Amino acid sequence: METTSDDQMPRRSTAAATSLGLLISIGAQCGCITRYGGSTDPRGCHVLTRRARGPEIRRKELPVLRRILWALCALGGWACAAADPPHRHFDGSWTTVLSCPNAKGALGYSFEFPATVRDDVLHAEKGTQGEAGWLQIDGVIGADGAANLYARGLVGAAPYAVGDRPAGTAYGYHIDARFAAASGSGRRVEGRPCSVTFTRRD
Repeated sequence: METTSDDQMPRRSTAAATSLGLLISIGAQCGCITRYGGSTDPRGCHVLTRRARGPEIRRKELPVLRRILWALCALGGWACAAADPPHRHFDGSWTTVLSCPNAKGALGYSFEFPATVRDDVLHAEKGTQGEAGWLQIDGVIGADGAANLYARGLVGAAPYAVGDRPAGTAYGYHIDARFAAASGSGRRVEGRPCSVTFTRRD
């Protein structure tokens, strides 16, 4: 009959705890892949993709590493499901109003456009992607309502852009925002002063 000495028990417990920690860590990566499909998602989770760079990871190794990651996720599925669960306090449809007054020789403007929040992730968009005047705002809203959003778009008309940049010129900036149950507000961090408000519709 196999026997287990007292000094082997702590070692096995430690090994189990180490394995558990590894699965939880991998589970967090699984959550990123499942919810954001790779690359760097709004939460800052870095997931291996074909675009990964750096001498430590060669491009041809990425498919193998990805398969290993998914295999471990399958073994520790409960950890993947439990990793960073969404709170969904702000999920629903919102109306966004972005306003920028006259500044640095550029005319002011104000736009109203729809936004949606799903699994804590906000996406607001105006216009058609790739065309002048297009704008989108994306980011994650924390459980406390704090949100670090990012806006990117294409200049609609030169008189409304600082520096008289031509229509179609790409731009981007961060928005520091905070949400409550039915409303939210924020301000542009870089460049000209702008404000943004959010009003819940449902």
